[in-house]
Amino acid sequence: MIAFIDHYNLNATRRFLALGAEMMSYGEDLGIQHGLPISPADWRRWIKPSYSRLFGLARERDLPVRLHTDGYILDIIPDLIECGVTLLNPQFRPNGLDGIRQMTSGKLAIDLDLIGSFSPSPRRRRSTIISARRTRRSTAPKAG
Repeated sequence: MIAFIDHYNLNATRRFLALGAEMMSYGEDLGIQHGLPISPADWRRWIKPSYSRLFGLARERDLPVRLHTDGYILDIIPDLIECGVTLLNPQFRPNGLDGIRQMTSGKLAIDLDLIGSFSPSPRRRRSTIISARRTRRSTAPKAG
């Protein structure tokens, strides 16, 4: 099954690149709310090689690779970076702002929709926005 999906995705990506795509964007559900559906070791064994091939097609052309994924993925973010992801759109709730910052700061761009991820109370929304601003300040490049 993995080989079938791999073959399909590689062919689709080759077609988009042949048409002049300037960026490749993929959507997945790699995680579930409290972890990965398989162990990180099994993910690396069975899934990572496919992503390396797939994202490698765009990275060979120096094109950005965007990946949206739902669920908890902190354990495999370094692997996703190795595979070629340059812009990550993770779910904020299962990963937490601190976890996302720690795993990605200085390594790739983040596309994070804080407010669209949930419908919090005004108090919780304010707390989330303040936390996001602190995280952004702590990860921003230093002038100098």
